[in-house]
Amino acid sequence: MKKYPDSEEQEQTVNEPAAAYGLDLNSLKVETVQFVMQIENPRIVQEIRDYALRLMQEEEEYDYRNAPCQFTVEELKEELRKSREESRLGLGISNEEMMRRKFLH
Repeated sequence: MKKYPDSEEQEQTVNEPAAAYGLDLNSLKVETVQFVMQIENPRIVQEIRDYALRLMQEEEEYDYRNAPCQFTVEELKEELRKSREESRLGLGISNEEMMRRKFLH
């Protein structure tokens, strides 16, 4: 067995989104497979498999066209243009007013 000195440093790269949000997708998959591999009860493994298949089916059937806030680039530019114009005209409300309204309900 090759021995390595304790003082030897290794350079590591950090994926900023992964560092900020936790595991990346591949790491999460590996961790999940390792977890499932430790389960000895076939009923539990089957339930996990069935649940994953149901989730995947639901994802395939979900119609993202009806999801809220789905804009094309041109629609988004138009919404931003309108928002800036309304702001310029003073048609909005302040953040303080928004917070007051939010906590009154």
